[in-house]
Amino acid sequence: MLATYIGTSLTMVKNHYIKHNQEAYKMRKILILVSLILIIPSLVSATTLVRETLINESINKYLSDQFKENTILKKNYDKEDNTLKLTISGNYLSDERLKEILSKQNDYGLKNISIQISQLSNDRLTEKDIVEYIIQYKNDHELQKIDKEKEKKETPTKNKE
Repeated sequence: MLATYIGTSLTMVKNHYIKHNQEAYKMRKILILVSLILIIPSLVSATTLVRETLINESINKYLSDQFKENTILKKNYDKEDNTLKLTISGNYLSDERLKEILSKQNDYGLKNISIQISQLSNDRLTEKDIVEYIIQYKNDHELQKIDKEKEKKETPTKNKE
């Protein structure tokens, strides 16, 4: 976007070879039109990127805050359906606790997102399931970020004890 502006500004410098003002006026109109054609798509693209980044950051913050005592094995956000599907493991969450967690999604700007949670307690997993989830867990960089945030939050509390 900045390059387009600079390029347009440089080409709009008065050219001594153009003899008539009408030609200069037409040239400026064309350059402004070309600039707009180049700038508008980049603005749309930037807006979309910022929205997606905000949603992802909100989801990560929500997950790190609300599922501190659980391990998120799988996370899948579908933009088209506006659905977040989670598979968690660890302590079993009661229906009341799940409702409480889901009610807090508005605090994170996730009110339009439908959240579906699948719970796997530690004693229900088969060996094959464990291996599959560990592989998915290792490959998911976002979940690793969440774990790092959990460790950072837990470290100061351990030092106080």
